[in-house]
Amino acid sequence: MLQKMFVDSKISFQKDFAKISMTIYENGLAHYFIKPQETLERENIQEVLKEIEKLGPEIKYLNLFEFSENADVDEETRQWAADSEGNKQTIADAIVIKSLAQKIIGNFYLKFNRPVKPTRIFNTASEAYQWLLEQK
Repeated sequence: MLQKMFVDSKISFQKDFAKISMTIYENGLAHYFIKPQETLERENIQEVLKEIEKLGPEIKYLNLFEFSENADVDEETRQWAADSEGNKQTIADAIVIKSLAQKIIGNFYLKFNRPVKPTRIFNTASEAYQWLLEQK
């Protein structure tokens, strides 16, 4: 479980949405778990961002997006997430994938959407977390 990795960092906020579970840690990490069989759409992200903005619109986060197997994100959301509009409260994005299909989509995102913030794809949450800490 992801939380065991962060025993030194307390949870400051947690909320469950239809397609995403979100946990914000005191160390500035925002962990988003995309639930099985779900395809993220921009409206799902907007719902999460409303909660993030309530915590402080000036706060920037190290985002860890952990996709469960067979979870996906639609094209419009990938385009939006790559530009500055989708990154107002972002320091860096780490994306944890579970399947070959997710790897292909992730590589396409990096190569063609070209996110404006540092973004990398990982196979494990622990690797992603270590890289995010380096981005502070």
